[in-house]
Amino acid sequence: MNNSKKQVARFYSQIRITTLLLVLFFLISVLLNYFLSQGMTATSIDKEYEKGENRSKTFKKLDSKEWINCYSGNNLDIYYKNILCNDTVNAVNKEEIVFLFKNKSENKIEVSWEVELNYGGRCINCNSENNELKFKLNIEPRDFKIGNCNDDGLSGLAFFYKFVDQNLPNLKMDDFNLKNINILIK
Repeated sequence: MNNSKKQVARFYSQIRITTLLLVLFFLISVLLNYFLSQGMTATSIDKEYEKGENRSKTFKKLDSKEWINCYSGNNLDIYYKNILCNDTVNAVNKEEIVFLFKNKSENKIEVSWEVELNYGGRCINCNSENNELKFKLNIEPRDFKIGNCNDDGLSGLAFFYKFVDQNLPNLKMDDFNLKNINILIK
C-alpha cells in the first residue's frame, strides 16, 4: 500500500512538472511572438553586430518634403523624404526619394541593406538575386550620410520618384521596401 502511494505521488509530481514546462513554453512563445510583431531587433551576445529588420517594411507616403523615420535601432536611424531635382543639362525636372542614414553611436558602423522599388503596381526587383539594389556604406561616429539629386541610385541614398514635367512619361514610384538592414559596429 505504501509503495502504491509513492507511485501515485511520483505520477502527480511528473504531471505537475510537465504542466509547468508546457506553461513555460507557451509563455516564451507568446513573448517571442509579441517582440517579433513589435519589430524588435536581435543583437548578438558580443554586442558588436546589430542585425536589423529582416522583414520587409513598405513605405507609401512618398510625397513628404519633411524627413520621415523609416528605421530606428540602437545605433542607426534612417529617414527619407521627397526632393525636387532640376537637371538643367538634360532639361528634365524630376523628384527623388532621398535617404538620410544617421549613426547614433560613438563607433564607426558599416550598414548594409536592400531596397525593393515598386513602379506602376510592379516591383522591379522583388525576390531578385541581383545585387543591383543591395547597398553598403560606412558612417563615422555621430555622423550621417544623405542622398542628393546626383546620386542616380548608385549609393542607395536616392531613387527616382517621378517626373515633374507633363511631357515626360507618367512613371511614378508606388512604394519602396527596406529590408535586411544590418549594422556592423567597427
